Amino acid sequence: ASPASLLTQIKNILRQPALLYDGELIFCGDIPLILGKENTYVLDGIHQHLHDKNVPTDCPYPSCHGTTPGTTINTKQLATTIRNIDAVLLSSRSPHAQLVIKTARQYNKLIAIIDFPDHENLYGKQQTIEEIYCGYKPNSDFDIYFKKDLMPDLVNDTTLPLAPSPVRPSSYNIPSLDPTSPIFYSGRSRMEKVQPERAEAVTLFKKYFPKADIAQHDDRSSFMTTTEYWKHLTSSNLALSPSGRVWDSYRHCEVGLTPHTALIAPVPYIATAGTKLEDKHNAILYQTKEKNGQYHLTNPDELIDKVEYYLSHLSELETIAAQWKKDVLATHTIKTRSQYIISTIGNIM
Repeated sequence: ASPASLLTQIKNILRQPALLYDGELIFCGDIPLILGKENTYVLDGIHQHLHDKNVPTDCPYPSCHGTTPGTTINTKQLATTIRNIDAVLLSSRSPHAQLVIKTARQYNKLIAIIDFPDHENLYGKQQTIEEIYCGYKPNSDFDIYFKKDLMPDLVNDTTLPLAPSPVRPSSYNIPSLDPTSPIFYSGRSRMEKVQPERAEAVTLFKKYFPKADIAQHDDRSSFMTTTEYWKHLTSSNLALSPSGRVWDSYRHCEVGLTPHTALIAPVPYIATAGTKLEDKHNAILYQTKEKNGQYHLTNPDELIDKVEYYLSHLSELETIAAQWKKDVLATHTIKTRSQYIISTIGNIM
């Protein structure tokens, strides 16, 4: 085996067993921090290791760590608890959904649902009410619906976006390194699952920027450690963050935590919360077009010209990177997204 492949084999042998994560925490994990543990009740609690501020070496979701605990309750305590609170925030995936809804309605409590999963199967089609809300009924089952994968034309006063996935800055220990490559990208190919735009963008950059630091993986076994990933990320002028199954990606806001790396991403084709991504202002954005429910890269020549320009004008690129860092820290942290959820609920009550 080559030294590189041997190192990967050794690294995989030493990997810790995969930990379990609750993706919803990315959006609402700081509610106990804001409202206080004594004012926030969590049915069945969350995985204990997610309260630990130490991020494991191979952690795929650093921002889930360091979550402030709420007061854990069980289903026997549900009715008494709901009777004495103002509102319920329910995961669309909760195994206790119907019990919680029934109990909350019994005591006339506001119900907000948080819909975290990817819904790429809905792209390019006329969506029914049942599909938009995952089978939950507006007004009957919920009063507010927060959805990560929400098309722009579906936003209204009670159906609101959550993307892009925010970050917990304290969970990241990104070093300040001088750039050694123009562009960095690391991700799984998964051609059968992701948007075609991903492979199209990666292929384009490999062709026109041979010095780009691009790592494509068939599965998680060859992934870099978290520390390695951070080093590669901060050692590049630009970080490519294409679509996966959907537009939203943890990469988008993670790039904003680097000292000087600018973001390259597709123009959002879903609704977003917080400060918006703007081409040449806080990111380098490229156009995509939907065809048969999938998004494809358009205007590749324009994208290459734009990237070449900024790589020749690094001071302008650093200004763009600095603006995205400012925007991420101001409006795309778990704390600010949690406050957004709290404020929205408070405005409707």
